[in-house]
Amino acid sequence: MRSAVIFAAILMLGACSKEKEAAEAEVVKIDEACKAGDGDKARTIMLDAAKNNATFKRAFDAATDSVPDKNRINACGLVLTEIKTRLKHG
Repeated sequence: MRSAVIFAAILMLGACSKEKEAAEAEVVKIDEACKAGDGDKARTIMLDAAKNNATFKRAFDAATDSVPDKNRINACGLVLTEIKTRLKHG
């Protein structure tokens, strides 16, 4: 019984790690769009990542909790910095 619990915990950690890696990959895509000067593309990537990745969504929601209209955020500004920090430490 105990080994089954440990095995389940290991599987969950692996899944969380993959999700965090995927969230960090989305941040790289957002950074690239920002560096190319395409804020609209960066915003689209950010909003899609928040819909499709629970880890990214938690960081995104925390970073934008005071923003009433998420479709108008500046994805290349402080929101991105906050998301990066939350993914790194969260």
